[in-house]
Amino acid sequence: MLGEDVRHWADHDFGPWALIDREGGSFVGRGGLCWTEVEGKPVVELPWTIDPDHQGRGLATEAALAAVDWARSLGLREIVTMTIPANQASIRVAEKAGFEVSGETERKGLRHLLYRLQLQGGPPI
Repeated sequence: MLGEDVRHWADHDFGPWALIDREGGSFVGRGGLCWTEVEGKPVVELPWTIDPDHQGRGLATEAALAAVDWARSLGLREIVTMTIPANQASIRVAEKAGFEVSGETERKGLRHLLYRLQLQGGPPI
């Protein structure tokens, strides 16, 4: 996964982040932005995952909001995020970050809710 992230950064000048705990300096998850495909079309996704020992502290929301700001600074017009319908915590993070559900899609063999966030002033992706 790290190799893919490094290649993404080299190819696109942006990519996934490693999320590090400010207090202890330990790895707590991933966030950032990355290119992916939804129904055969390229889109920029805001993915996140938080280590279970660090969940419930607002870290995913903090990372998501920072990634949205970053997407705006990159001039993107739209970003997406996806979560399985049962993951209520991720649904809350998406909503807090301003995303709106726009339908469903399949990812890695599982049904996911697809969320979109329209950003102002950027070129189409």
